[in-house]
Amino acid sequence: MFINSFHKEVTTFRQSIFLMFTFLVFITIGNIPLIYFVDYYGVQSNNPISTLKEVIGLDYLFIMLMIPFILGCVFIVLFSYLAVKERFKELVSLRPKIDFKRIIFSFFVWFLVLVLFTTVDFLTTKNIHFNFRLIPFIKTFFLALTLLAIQVLFEELLFRSIMFKLFGRIFKNGFVAVLLTGLLFGLMHGSNPEITKIGSHVIWYYIITGFFLGLIVLLDDGLELSLGYHFSNNFFAAVVLTNDWQAFQTDALFMDYSEPLFGWQNVLTLLIIQPLLLYVFSKKYKWMNWKERLFKRI
Repeated sequence: MFINSFHKEVTTFRQSIFLMFTFLVFITIGNIPLIYFVDYYGVQSNNPISTLKEVIGLDYLFIMLMIPFILGCVFIVLFSYLAVKERFKELVSLRPKIDFKRIIFSFFVWFLVLVLFTTVDFLTTKNIHFNFRLIPFIKTFFLALTLLAIQVLFEELLFRSIMFKLFGRIFKNGFVAVLLTGLLFGLMHGSNPEITKIGSHVIWYYIITGFFLGLIVLLDDGLELSLGYHFSNNFFAAVVLTNDWQAFQTDALFMDYSEPLFGWQNVLTLLIIQPLLLYVFSKKYKWMNWKERLFKRI
């Protein structure tokens, strides 16, 4: 099983030290440029990100917000190889090579769902406005294609590879690893602006989505489907439909001016779409022995 694939000589203690340094790189070192610019421009606002956007522009702000993820991703890959002898491919999948067809399939399935959601809102409300400007959109597209891919890779490697295997070794149970990594994934998003705008209950959307992604990884023996879904979600929010209060501010194709709320799309996603995707993936990739994989002692 993927969850039990970390090299046997790697101790839980070493994995824990690894996680500690990853967070150090991610939170402290990665945010130095952002802190510097906030100080340099004398930003005193309660919302420094929004204020800084007006000073340096969306593109530079987006790059600075991505720096912690880039450094964290580089650290995970290098440390895994140099300190615990685990190659990048082994961090991602148990298959002989990374299955990019899985990533692409998962990406487009979820992307199509998001397009349908947006089309319904566009046709039934007056809150979504066309925002296309050629040069800013091209910049946004390529920044999202590269930097957001790294951001998603970092989160997937951290939560559904490193942490996943660590909890698997500690508790000897895949389902416990799914629950714990899902919970931590949700809590990590607790500082996102949408939590403040909509309410603390929104964190459950992230937690349950974390459970969903963890189940995919556990049952499919790799990160590919989770990577595709996660990147599709973030890419869509950056390139196709954005708003002026979410975590990443971009020059997307459409701008949503509706009031922040936990909408019907979120409810439908958690109750119907994600369970349906689990079923589709299980049939397409012939997942066997669900109960054994979920609850057996490993």
